[in-house]
Amino acid sequence: MMDFFDIIAIVVLAVLPVVAVVIVVVLGSLPGQIAMKRGHPQASAVNVASWLGIATLGILWPLALIWA
Repeated sequence: MMDFFDIIAIVVLAVLPVVAVVIVVVLGSLPGQIAMKRGHPQASAVNVASWLGIATLGILWPLALIWA
């Protein structure tokens, strides 16, 4: 029989992947949103560089953030 701590563990394990996906999406779109908000002439390129940075585990993401 499941006790209280087992239920808490299952809830945490169910919520954790959702939170991870939300964090990745927010961080992936951040430089593009900043560039569009500031009227950057190459905002779409910043957005693509940001998503490529997320896809390559963060290599290009800081450069996209600085570029924005």
